[in-house]
Amino acid sequence: MLKMKKMTIIKIGNLKYNVMKKYISISSFLLGLIFLLSGVVLHAQEDTTSRYNESVIVVSSFDPIIGDAFKINEKPVLVDTIKTTPKFIYNLSPYKANTIYEPLTISPARISGEPLTKLYRNYIKVGMGNYTTPLVDVYLNTTRSKKYALGLNYKHFSSSGKIKDYEKSAFSDNSAKLFGKYFFNKYTLSMDLGYDRNMVHYYGRGFTPEPITAYASLLEDAKHVFNFYGANASFVSNNTNPKQWEQAYSLGYHFLNTNQKVNENHGKFDGQIAKRFKMLKVTDFEKLNIDVSAQYTNNNFGEFGGVDDNTLVKISPSIQTNYKEYSLSLGFKTAFRNSTGHGADFLFFPTAEAKLTLLPKIFFLYAGLDGDVNRYTYREIGEVNPYINPFVNINYEHEKYKIYGGFQSNFSKFLEIKFDFNTSQIDGMMFFINDTANVFMNKFISVHDKVNKLNVNANVCFFKEDKLSVSANVGYFQYSLNSEANAWHMPSMIYSLSGAYNIADKIYIKLDGLFASGRIAMARDEMGNIVNRSLGTSVDVNIGAEYRYNKMLSGFLMLNNISATRNFYYYGYPTHRFNFILGVTYSFGGDLANFRRK
Repeated sequence: MLKMKKMTIIKIGNLKYNVMKKYISISSFLLGLIFLLSGVVLHAQEDTTSRYNESVIVVSSFDPIIGDAFKINEKPVLVDTIKTTPKFIYNLSPYKANTIYEPLTISPARISGEPLTKLYRNYIKVGMGNYTTPLVDVYLNTTRSKKYALGLNYKHFSSSGKIKDYEKSAFSDNSAKLFGKYFFNKYTLSMDLGYDRNMVHYYGRGFTPEPITAYASLLEDAKHVFNFYGANASFVSNNTNPKQWEQAYSLGYHFLNTNQKVNENHGKFDGQIAKRFKMLKVTDFEKLNIDVSAQYTNNNFGEFGGVDDNTLVKISPSIQTNYKEYSLSLGFKTAFRNSTGHGADFLFFPTAEAKLTLLPKIFFLYAGLDGDVNRYTYREIGEVNPYINPFVNINYEHEKYKIYGGFQSNFSKFLEIKFDFNTSQIDGMMFFINDTANVFMNKFISVHDKVNKLNVNANVCFFKEDKLSVSANVGYFQYSLNSEANAWHMPSMIYSLSGAYNIADKIYIKLDGLFASGRIAMARDEMGNIVNRSLGTSVDVNIGAEYRYNKMLSGFLMLNNISATRNFYYYGYPTHRFNFILGVTYSFGGDLANFRRK
């Protein structure tokens, strides 16, 4: 046997070859070549045994295997190095297409709406309460009309009750007024004529001398009666077009006399005109506002203080501009005043207000600068404090400046929140103090001082349709005075609460509450020395209920000062404690067809 060398397999392409590790058999190659060449020319078989004697050695078996074929998946890509961008040229020939538009005539839409509510020409409200407290309120009116409205009102409210440890405290308020309106196409004319009679007793005591019986007769019939006669007319445009002038004018006159021989004549004119226009391209619009007022007052204090004449004229132009959520108003106010014993002078006040709406109809901020000058009438002073001395010093209240700001938000249709503050400097601010020249100190005189005033208010309102409404307010006041020791009779804190609740359109409940603290008054001690007295905290909570039997007849109950607190709004004058009034209301004489005829 032949000993074989170790073989090595060599792979070339897809063919495999076996090769000896030391050498390659050339004979195998030559043998294969001979067979290939022999296929070219064919010869008959010859006897070659005598000429050839060869040996063939088979080294290994041949395995004819062809490997797998793999297709080239690459695609030819033509790369063009030169790029051209085609340019298009358009030629447009304008042509107007003539069209004919003929709008069709349509009938106006008819909205049925809600049916008109029946109105009644007459209304009567009567009631009676403890302390012998009668109440009468009567209205006589025309019903619906497109041309005019006319009415008459009479009111009476009085009390004969007494307050323990005090003299007669009866009071009465009477009022009669004739009023009417006439509707023109572009204007509305309103007029009223009225008479008021108000009476109070000087029942208070800032200081009680001994023995009191010696002065009882003086207190028993000590009254203060105001007789007031007034007439007013106003002329207001009904314009709804913002491009036209808005106009409003009013003219009024009143005459006042008292049982203390004090007379007052007062006339006043007010006029406002405004118009929107477009001046700046960047803004939404501009609006010009001009306010004019003029008043003349003549006071005759008779033997107490002589005659006082004064005139006050004010002109206030301003321009308002709006740009999206921004609003700005700039202007000024000028005033001319003249009074007996004080001469005449001119005053000037710059005015400005800026408003920023952060959320439309939901949240906005505002801030501004203002100033003013006013003079109270004897009528206005008597409405605030009816226990004044027949002669009271009336002066101009000159507000040199007022800086204010705040925000208002309507977070939902049920909730509204307001906050505002203002700080101002006022010359001649009026305060009331007990008249120390009076033996009982039960009359008040006025004092005036230069004041720096700060006021902060916060208000929250909750309402739900016509069923429920609740409002709460907190007010803080701070006064820094130049001459006086305190801001006499002025509260430092005021809390108020009001609400109304409708139960099935049958029962209506109302609530009003007022809480005030920080009032200080000037008084005398037992030795006759002037001292300061705190008036404590005033608590006045009232509840009213009404039951409507039908649209014509109802009954009501008013519960006043349910905490039975003895409040002192002015030193020496306590209020009644718990008071109730029970009564009915009745409406009659309705005419719904009257509106349709006219």
